[in-house]
Amino acid sequence: MEIKSSASGGNGLREQAEALLALTRSMAAAADEQKWDVVAELEGQRRAIVSEIFGTPSFQQDAGRIAACLREVLTFDRRIIDQGEAGLRELTDKLAGFGQSRRVQDAYQDAAAD
Repeated sequence: MEIKSSASGGNGLREQAEALLALTRSMAAAADEQKWDVVAELEGQRRAIVSEIFGTPSFQQDAGRIAACLREVLTFDRRIIDQGEAGLRELTDKLAGFGQSRRVQDAYQDAAAD
C-alpha cells in the first residue's frame, strides 16, 4: 500500500499535513487489521513528510493547523501502539502455549518409551 504526498510549493504545508494525517489514518486501519508490514511501510512514507514539514521555512505561518494535525496524529499513534502491544501480548501467549504443548508432547513420548 502506498500513499504519496502531492504537496509541494508555498501552500504545500497544509497539503502535507493532510497527507500526514491520511497516512496515519491508513496506518491505524492497517493496525486494526493486524497488517504490520503495511503499518511499517506507511510509517516510512510518513517520516519523509514529517521531515519535509519541519524543514519548510514557512512552517511558522501554518503552525496552528500543523499543530492541530500533529495532535490528531499523536492520538492515532497511541491507538496504533496499543494495537501493536496487544498483538505482541497475543503472540507471546501463543508462543508460550506452543512451548507448553511441546513439553507435554515430549513428556508423553518419554512416558510411552518407558
